[in-house]
Amino acid sequence: MQLSVDIALYWIAEQPDIKAPATMGESFESMAEAGAISTELAERLRKAVGFRNLAGDQPTSNVAGARTAKATVRFALLTGPYG
Repeated sequence: MQLSVDIALYWIAEQPDIKAPATMGESFESMAEAGAISTELAERLRKAVGFRNLAGDQPTSNVAGARTAKATVRFALLTGPYG
């Protein structure tokens, strides 16, 4: 997820007419407004960033915990409104 944010911020930095986003989620909204990605994709990425921030607060110190976190993220992206 962080790589997606980094790419978005890099792209925005190269666009002189787009202001810097206040949040990581806004970076995808800025790209959608500029026509670089679809509004639907921007919304899914924004939600993923929001959920990642929530899930990132949960420590995963072992493989089982990491797998559980991965499954939780997958479920959230497919079913729920996060972010």
